[in-house]
Amino acid sequence: MFRNILKFELIYRFRRPVVYIFTAMFFLMVFFAIASDSVQMGDSIGNAARNSPFEIVRLLSMMSVLGLLALTGFVATAVNRDYEYRTSEFFYSTPAGKGAFLMGRFFGSLIAAMFTVCVAALGIALAAKMPWLDPERIVPFNPVPYVYAVVVFVIPNLFFSGALLFAFATLTRKVLFSYVAMIGFLTLWGISQAMAGDLNTTLLASLMDPFGKTTLDLATRYWTVVEKNTLLPPLTGRFIANRLLWTGLGAGILVFARARFQMTVGEVVSRRRKRVVVEKARTAPAVAFSEPLPAVTLSFSTRTRLAQLAHQTRAEIVGIVRSVPFIVIICFGLFNLGGSLFGDFGGTDSYPLTRVMISNMEGSFSIFLFVFLLIYAAQVVWRERKAAMHEIHGALPVPDWLPVASKMSALLVVQVVALSAAVLTTIIYQAANGYFDFELGLYFRWVLLLQMPMMFAMAALALSMQVFTNNKLVGWGILIVFFIVQEVAYTVGLEHNLVMYAEMPKTVYSGYGHYVKPLFWFNLYWALVAGVLVVLSIFFWVRGTDVRGMMRWREARRRGTALRVATLVTVVLAAVATGGWIFYNTNILNDYTDSKIESRMAALYEQRYKQYEGIAQPRITDVKLAIDMYPEERRVEIDAHVTLVNKTGETIEELHLLPNEWLEFRRMSLPDEWMTVNDEELSYRIYALPDPLEPGEELVLDYDASIVNRGFLNGYTNTRVVENGMFLTADVVVPHIRYVTDAELTDEHERKKHDLPPKESWRSPDDPEGLRNTMTPDADWVTFEATLSTSADQTALTVGYLQDEWEEDGRRYFHYVMDEPTLHFYPFMSGRYAVTRDRWNDVEIAVYHHPTHTWNVERMIDSVQASLEYYTEAYGPYQHRQVSIVEFPRYQSFAQSYSTIIPYSEGAHFVNDLRDEDNLDMVYYITAHEMAHQWWGHQVCAAWVKGAMFMEESFAQYSALMVMEQDYGREQMEKFLSYELDR
Repeated sequence: MFRNILKFELIYRFRRPVVYIFTAMFFLMVFFAIASDSVQMGDSIGNAARNSPFEIVRLLSMMSVLGLLALTGFVATAVNRDYEYRTSEFFYSTPAGKGAFLMGRFFGSLIAAMFTVCVAALGIALAAKMPWLDPERIVPFNPVPYVYAVVVFVIPNLFFSGALLFAFATLTRKVLFSYVAMIGFLTLWGISQAMAGDLNTTLLASLMDPFGKTTLDLATRYWTVVEKNTLLPPLTGRFIANRLLWTGLGAGILVFARARFQMTVGEVVSRRRKRVVVEKARTAPAVAFSEPLPAVTLSFSTRTRLAQLAHQTRAEIVGIVRSVPFIVIICFGLFNLGGSLFGDFGGTDSYPLTRVMISNMEGSFSIFLFVFLLIYAAQVVWRERKAAMHEIHGALPVPDWLPVASKMSALLVVQVVALSAAVLTTIIYQAANGYFDFELGLYFRWVLLLQMPMMFAMAALALSMQVFTNNKLVGWGILIVFFIVQEVAYTVGLEHNLVMYAEMPKTVYSGYGHYVKPLFWFNLYWALVAGVLVVLSIFFWVRGTDVRGMMRWREARRRGTALRVATLVTVVLAAVATGGWIFYNTNILNDYTDSKIESRMAALYEQRYKQYEGIAQPRITDVKLAIDMYPEERRVEIDAHVTLVNKTGETIEELHLLPNEWLEFRRMSLPDEWMTVNDEELSYRIYALPDPLEPGEELVLDYDASIVNRGFLNGYTNTRVVENGMFLTADVVVPHIRYVTDAELTDEHERKKHDLPPKESWRSPDDPEGLRNTMTPDADWVTFEATLSTSADQTALTVGYLQDEWEEDGRRYFHYVMDEPTLHFYPFMSGRYAVTRDRWNDVEIAVYHHPTHTWNVERMIDSVQASLEYYTEAYGPYQHRQVSIVEFPRYQSFAQSYSTIIPYSEGAHFVNDLRDEDNLDMVYYITAHEMAHQWWGHQVCAAWVKGAMFMEESFAQYSALMVMEQDYGREQMEKFLSYELDR
C-alpha cells in the first residue's frame, strides 16, 4: 500500500505547476549566481573558479536551505490538503495503514522537493558553459562534487527539515504551526552561525547547525584558491557527527509523528476545549434581527472612487501580507541577508556603514523581491478567479482602472514593507555592532528613489504579462524567459540602458553626487514605460466571462475613452521624449561604448599602431603645470609646460602623442600642419618634426587643455573628476609620448576573436627594452612644479612641498615644488578633508580624510611611524621630509604610493572595524605596504627591470610583513598569509 500511495503522491505533485515554478526559480538562482556578478547567494565567489568543487558544494548546500520554500508548499500540506479539499473521509476509509499512508505522503512530497533543489546542480553546470565567462575561472566538469553535495547536504537537510515541518503540520492539522517551527529552526541555525565566530564554541556550533553549513564553513575557512578549485570538504569526525545527529533526529520525528497521528475526521481538540465550546453554544442568548436595513445612497464621485481604491488596495495588501508564502519568502530573504552580514570575510570586515548595509541588501535580498513579484503578480491577478468570485467582482460598480491600480499599489506597498524589514535588520545589525550613525536619510533615498522606480517597472511587467496572456503559467514563463534574455543580451553587446528593461546605470555610493542626474532620467524613463504597460493592462483587464481573443480586443476598444486614450498617448510621448533626452546625453554629447565596442577599439589600436612600439621617442624631463579644478562643475582646466629631451642615440623625426580620452586641447605648441596622423577615434597623434630631434636636443610641449563632463553617460562615468574627492593622475593630465602597450586588448579570448597573437608575457630581466624603462616609460626622473586651484572649501594636494597658499576670487591656490627629481608619477587631488597630523623624528606625517572616517587614522599613523623606523634601519634614510595619506572616494579600491603622498581609497579597508583583535589589520598592512614603496619605488627605480616587476611587489610585501610580524607575532602572520593566498 505504501508504494501505491507514494505513486499517487508523486503523480499529484508532478502534475502541479508549482513544482516546476520552484524548479525554475532554484535553477535561475544558481545559474545567475555562477553566470553573473550581479546576483549573490550567501558569500561572494571570490577568486576561486566559478564552478570549483568548493563553490558547487557551497551553493547546493545553500539551496538545500532555500529548499524549505518547496518543503513548506509540499511536505507541510501532504496530509492537511485532505482536510482542505474534504477528501479525508475517502482516504481514511481505504485499507491503507497509518504508517503506509503517512510515509507514502511524506516521501512522495519529499522527493518532489528534492527534485526542485537537485535541478539547481544542472543550473551550475550549464552556467559554467556560458561563453561570456572567463575560461580561466572555469574548471573542467566533474560529477563528484555534485554527488557529494547531494548526498552530504541536500538529502539529509531536506529529510530532517521535511520531517519537522511534516510532523508539526500533520499533528496540529494547521500548516501555520509548521511555519512557526521553521522560523524557530532557522533561528537555531542563525545562532550556530554566530557561535562559529568564537573559537571557543566552534564544536558546539558545528553540532547545533541543522544544515551543516557552519561545519562546512569551519572546515574550509582557511582554504586557498587552489584548495577550493581541487578539493572537497573532508568528512571529519564533527562533520559526520553533525550529519548523523540531524538525520537521526529527523527519523525520530517521523516515528513520533506516526505514533501520535490519528486517522480521524475533523479537527483534533482536547476534551476540555470541547466542553468549553459546547457550554458556550448552550448558554449563548438568542439573537433577534429586528433592525431595519439602512438606506443606501449611490455615489460615483471622485472621493468615492478614491475610497474604493483605498479599500481594495488595503484588502489586496492584507491578502498578501497574511499569506504564508509571503512570510516564508521574506524570512528566507532576511536570513540570506543575515548570512551576508555575518559572513566571514577573512577577518577584514569594515565598520557597518549604511552604504555597506545597502550593498549587502542589493546583493543578497533583492533576489527575493524578484521571487515575490514572480509569484504574487500572478496571485493578485488570479485571486478572484481562484476563489470563483471573479464574476461578482466584475459586476461591481467600480471603474475599469480600479482593479489594476489597487493590485499594482498593493505590490508596491508590500515591496516597501519587505525593504523596510531588510532595512530594520541592517539597523539592528549596526546597533549590535556598536554603530549608531544609521543615516536614515540614505536608507530612505535608497528605498524610495532607487529601489521603488525599478520595482514599479518590474511589477508593471509581471502584472501586465499575466493580464495580456490571461494564462498564469504562460505569464510566468514569459517573465522567466525575459530575465534569461536580459542576462544573455549583455554577452552580445546589448548594454544600453535605454533598451535593457528597468536597467539603471551602475552606481558606487560615496555620496551619490554625479550619479543623481543619470539615475533620475533613467528612473523616469522606465517609470513611463511601465506606465504604458499599466494603462494597457487597464484596457485588457479581464472583467466578465468574455475572455477569448477577439472579445478582449473589442472590450479594449470599448474602454478606449477619450481620457484613457489621451492618457496613453501622453505617457507614450513622455517616454519617447525622455528616451530622446537620454540618447542625446549618452550618444550625442558623449561617445557611447559597450564592452564589445571597447574590445574592438583596443584591437583596432593594436592593429593600426603596434608597428610603432619601441621606436625612439624623447623623454619628459621637466613638468610645470597650472591646474584649475572646479569640483562643483566637474571640470578641470590645464596649462602645461613640458620639456622633452632626446636621450637616445638616434635622430627622432616623428613625435607620437597618445592623450587621455578625457583631455580636450584648446591650444598646442605643435602646429597642426606638422600633424600627419590625427586619429580622433583612438586618440592617437603623430607629428612630423620639420627639424628632427638630434640626441641631447630639447623640445618644449606647451598646451592648454580641459577635462569637461557633458551631460551624463549610459554606464561607466568619469569618477576621477567629482564634486568632493577629485583624484587625477599624471597620465590623465600629460599625454603619453609613445605607443602604450597597456592600451592593448588583454583578454586572450577576445584577442582570438580579433585575430591577434597571444599577449606578450613579462620581459626577461636582461631585455634591453625593459632595462631602459622605469615604471613610467615616458620619462626617467623629472623636475616638478605645480600650481593648483580649487573651490574655497577644498584643499588641493600633489607631490612635493607647499611653497605658498592664497585665496583669490573666492578660490584657493596652492603652489607645490618637488625639491629633487622625481618619477613622472604624481596625483592631483582636491576635497573637503579633515587633517590629523603627527611626526616621526623630522618627518611630518598627515592623514587627510573624510571628517567622519576617523576610526583608523591613528592606526595609519602608527604604521607610518613603525615603517619609517624599520625601513630606515633596513634600507637607508627616508628621502622626504613629509608623508601624507589622502583618502579618496571608493569609486576605485586601491592605495598608491607617490613621492611624499599616498592616496588611499575609502573602499580599500580604510574603514575596517579593528575592534575585534581577531580581525586582520589590513589598515596597518596596506599603510606599511605603501610605505615600502616609498623606498623601493623612488630610490632604486632607475635600475628597475620592467620584466622583474614581481620582484618589486615581493620586496614591498615582504617588508610590510616584517613590520606586521614585529607588531603582531606568528598568529597574525598566519592569518595574513592565509588571506593573501586566498586573494
